[in-house]
Amino acid sequence: MARPRNFDEDQVLDRAIEVFWEKGYHATSYEELVNRMGINRASMYNTFGDKHQLYTQALQRYREKSRTQFDRWQASNQRIQETIRMILNEAVQESISDPQRKGCMVVNTATELGPSDPEIAEIIRQNQQQVESVLKELFIQAQQRGEISADLQPEALARFYYNTFSGLRVMARANPDATSYRDVVDIALKVIS
Repeated sequence: MARPRNFDEDQVLDRAIEVFWEKGYHATSYEELVNRMGINRASMYNTFGDKHQLYTQALQRYREKSRTQFDRWQASNQRIQETIRMILNEAVQESISDPQRKGCMVVNTATELGPSDPEIAEIIRQNQQQVESVLKELFIQAQQRGEISADLQPEALARFYYNTFSGLRVMARANPDATSYRDVVDIALKVIS
């Protein structure tokens, strides 16, 4: 008979997220994982599988926790220009206020594992699709309210702003100076002015 687990799986998975987010997949050792997760190696394997399976679950949980951002974007009830400014400024602020400059786990994963791991690449693709879908809907609503030109394509705008958001998260990891990103945000907003 299997022994009952004496730990909260979500809490332990959140600790794994922190390790992977700080160090990336390849630089994270099993020893670091079990130490930070507060469980032994056997419990880790029995509950989450191997390192790759654990990483996949951690990435999916990170995505789930990020969905609250999308809800906030959709509920902002502001003009589209203010909503997009808020989204881009959040990307900058979250990145530069973090002393470890971890960036975005999804974006980090895309650059580290996306090219070589088809399963992870599919998760990244799904994430991009989800974010772009939210943005596209925001742009469609903005067109219906007359806030942006009917000539602009909501799908292309969504793709452009997703890439701008991702780029800000990458660059802020190396350069935590917020002033250098104000220009990027201001220029990006001119597209929908």
